[in-house]
Amino acid sequence: QIESGSLKTLNLIVKTDVHGSLEAIVASIQKIKSDEVSINIIHAATGAVSDNDISLAHASNAFIINFGPEVSNETVSRAKKEGVSIKSYDVIYKIFDDIQNAIEGLFEIEYEEVEMGVAEVRSIFSFSKLGTIAGCMVTEGKIVRNGMARVMREGKEIIKCDMQSLKRFKDDVKEVASGYECGIVLDGFNELKESDHIHCFILKEKEKTL
Repeated sequence: QIESGSLKTLNLIVKTDVHGSLEAIVASIQKIKSDEVSINIIHAATGAVSDNDISLAHASNAFIINFGPEVSNETVSRAKKEGVSIKSYDVIYKIFDDIQNAIEGLFEIEYEEVEMGVAEVRSIFSFSKLGTIAGCMVTEGKIVRNGMARVMREGKEIIKCDMQSLKRFKDDVKEVASGYECGIVLDGFNELKESDHIHCFILKEKEKTL
């Protein structure tokens, strides 16, 4: 994986058995478009994968697409020593599936916050072992135990942290719906006050699109 400015580049070397296959594969690869990743065919030729191909792949951080010709054991051994990946195929469409997967693997993973619900702090209880437990009323949506919390006080964000525990009376629960009371403990934050609002959210990976 190489960065060129703000654009990541996927370098490829294409080797095929016949010229017709080479033209078809190269033309199809060149049609793959992405705003996130630049696809660069640095070498394309017919014939078996050679030592020169491996040297070029090693120098340019490329992987080799091989369609048709058998790769010798000596070539495979050298490629492993050089840290070069040779992908051999006998069906063309599988090449494009793998390239798309490679592109997605180069993407920066981005997350978006999905708000689940809001709870208003009605009372505070302090315990030496547990810390601060906030007695809350869920006013919107639902609060989920595996979510994260954003504490809002008088319209300002105080902290963003993990939910440590969620209770209904003395029982640990996975979620509490709107209109019900619950007890919330936040991870590493014991400064909750009455009238604070706890916004519960989860992080969801954004979909990658070509």
